[in-house]
Formats: sequence, structure tokens, C-alpha cells
Amino acid sequence: GYEDPLEGFWVYEQILPKAQLYSNGQVQDTDLDAAYENRQVFTTPTHEVSIELRDDAGTVVGPSDSVQIYYARGNTAPEIGENAYDEPFSISGSDTIRAIAESDAFDGLVEAYWVYEQNLPEARLEADPAEPYDGVYTYDTPSMNVTLTTNEGNTIYYTTDGSEPTSSSTSL
Repeated sequence: GYEDPLEGFWVYEQILPKAQLYSNGQVQDTDLDAAYENRQVFTTPTHEVSIELRDDAGTVVGPSDSVQIYYARGNTAPEIGENAYDEPFSISGSDTIRAIAESDAFDGLVEAYWVYEQNLPEARLEADPAEPYDGVYTYDTPSMNVTLTTNEGNTIYYTTDGSEPTSSSTSL
């Protein structure tokens, strides 16, 4: 015969995995103080920043239609729907990057901070002989060789007529 269906209700709980944001291989920090303590220092004129979302197993996830990362620079809070991350970008000085990731596949909104600090080596001027003439070199100073060197990405401007170098002077 016919049996009446069981009455009642069922509760289903979906347990979603956690996710973390990474930038250039470094896991996120969740506040600015920690990000500053773990800052990434670069010594080049520009630095490429990449951001990725990883699951509990460390597998990179997204970006896709269901996973999106948004970021902002200058310690500005990122907003969902604005400035979507889709490829690495370059910075040319110290900066604070903040990012958020949203996905239905993970538990909660993932938020992150990273601090990048630019630390360029100082330019140096080397002259030969080892004991250079003390003072201003003029047309009647004994001849000498001068070697001008600097780190990559910088430009040295110079003159040979005693005038002050400017950005339109001869450069190396």
C-alpha cells in the first residue's frame, strides 16, 4: 500500500575551504603593521607585482567568473567591482598594496595587505687617480680619467665646460 511521506525538515551545512592571497609568493598579511614588518624590499627602479588566490592545498585558483581579485595601491581600501586584478603590474617606488578576493567557493571574503619598499643603491662617482685633485676641476687641471657609474635605471647627466648639469645635458 500507500505510505504517507515522512514529515520534517533537513539541515545541510556546507563547509567551504579557506583561501589566502599571495603576492610575489608571499602570503597575505591581514593588517598594515604586520605587512610593514614583512615588507618586500626591491632594489630596482621598477618592480613587478603579481597577486594570486590559493586554496588550502596551495593551488592557485582564478581569477575566473567565480573568483575575482580586486586591488588598490597607496594603502587605499579596494572595492568589489573596481580595479579587478587580471595581470601583474609594475610599481616604481615604495607602495602599499591592498587586495580582496571574493568567491562562492571559499569561506568569506579574503583581505590582504603587502608593503613594498624601494631601496635603490646610491649612485657613485669614481675618479682616477685614487687621490683626485682637491677642488674644482677646470680646463687647466692636469688631465685625468673619470669613470661615472650608477645603478641600473638611473641616468647621470654631466658637462665638460664647467656649467651645472641639467636633464638636457649629456647623459650616460
